[in-house]
Amino acid sequence: MLSFEPNKHHLRELLIYFFNLKKSAEAHRLLVEAYGDAALSERSCREWFQKFENGEFEVEDKERSGRPKNAPTIILGMTKLFSCMIMLDHMF
Repeated sequence: MLSFEPNKHHLRELLIYFFNLKKSAEAHRLLVEAYGDAALSERSCREWFQKFENGEFEVEDKERSGRPKNAPTIILGMTKLFSCMIMLDHMF
């Protein structure tokens, strides 16, 4: 049996469906029942319903400035390595 792993976009669209059915209170429970650990948190559900109540129905993440949360580990490791190399160079 194939297992479907929902993404954020899919889950947020389901929240719009629950919002339109006036099922806000049940939404988190139903998502957990269907998707288990892949479901949005109860807090995230509440935050999205607040957006919907304010007329905001865009489910894509907005652009943010700054470094991405999941910066590749190798880049961070190389940065630390170069910092150490520079410190050692100044010592000798």
